[in-house]
Amino acid sequence: MTHRLAPWALLLSLPGCGAEGQDTGAGPTGSFPADSSAEGIAAFVQGELWRQPPWIAESGAPREEESINSPHDRVQVFLNDVIQASAAEGRGNFGGEPHATGSMSVKVIVDEDDDSALGHAVMLKLDGDFQEWVYWCEGPSSRCGAERDEEQTWGIGTDTTCGICHGGNVFNAQ
Repeated sequence: MTHRLAPWALLLSLPGCGAEGQDTGAGPTGSFPADSSAEGIAAFVQGELWRQPPWIAESGAPREEESINSPHDRVQVFLNDVIQASAAEGRGNFGGEPHATGSMSVKVIVDEDDDSALGHAVMLKLDGDFQEWVYWCEGPSSRCGAERDEEQTWGIGTDTTCGICHGGNVFNAQ
């Protein structure tokens, strides 16, 4: 099953991790990865374009967890220009319009002792309803929200524990 990121995107499927992906039509701005596969997201995270404009950091430095339900603990969250504009329009709240297609966040999972990056958790909004998000996490299983044997978690919507907790929201209500 392939999911659309945008009506104009060319669909494709990439091998590996059982993760289907699609061309996102990402341009040189670095707003989101070239495709939504696990491999595409991993390459985007490794390139660190999300640390540069038009991306912004939600906080100036890593912050402590804000919810007793969060497995992520100490994090720093970066938001792309698409989700910034979507939030400014009042989208992405329970019961309202979903965030715009292409909205994305990168959560750096930070070591509590020395602020080094232990991993990353990513949300990328696909074309569709509130739950149509790709979730990708690479890091310690206890910090990605699920006990697992794989090095990466990748899935769409409630196929992952990420989607069950986030439910289409970047930040969860406490």
